[in-house]
Amino acid sequence: AYEPQGQNNSMTIDEMRILHRTALSEAESKRTELRLVLASRYRELVGSSDEVISMKERAEELNALVVALPELVERVVQSADASDSGGSIETLTTDESPSKVGKEEEESSLVAVRSELSRLPREIHRCLDDKNVHGAAAALISLFEVISSRSKSYPLANLLSGSKQIPDNIANSPLLETQMRMVYLHVQTLPTRVEKLA
Repeated sequence: AYEPQGQNNSMTIDEMRILHRTALSEAESKRTELRLVLASRYRELVGSSDEVISMKERAEELNALVVALPELVERVVQSADASDSGGSIETLTTDESPSKVGKEEEESSLVAVRSELSRLPREIHRCLDDKNVHGAAAALISLFEVISSRSKSYPLANLLSGSKQIPDNIANSPLLETQMRMVYLHVQTLPTRVEKLA
């Protein structure tokens, strides 16, 4: 404790003033550095909170989809069961008639539509993986033409298909409606991806 006092006693007034100014400057520098660090940490905290809010919103959207999924699956199963039982009863109880032929043609048409709804999304992704923008765009438009030929409920499909004749009343099975909805939700963001690749 005595040594610093001895140093202070041996220093001149000018040296003490210089030492005082240096100490004040260093203290101010440290305060500024601390303020900058705190401001940086605050910005990081605000950014993190925005990300947390965004993640929460996405989690809620995903939760809503997951909650709705069992109902969709149940509807698909019920529709499949109904179409299976309906088809077997029809085979047993009706003869060959024009109405039966018309129903068979409609069923054949539905099978073809469902087949295209299954094939075209795979084709689009295959083209995108190969960076074939033209092929992906053509397959996407074909898919939207298939959807718009059966429903007016999908504005993007109706717009991009270029279809002028959109049917008013087509009897779609619940299975087909569900498949169209799921395919449409799956591919509705693909035009943006195709545009980015282009």
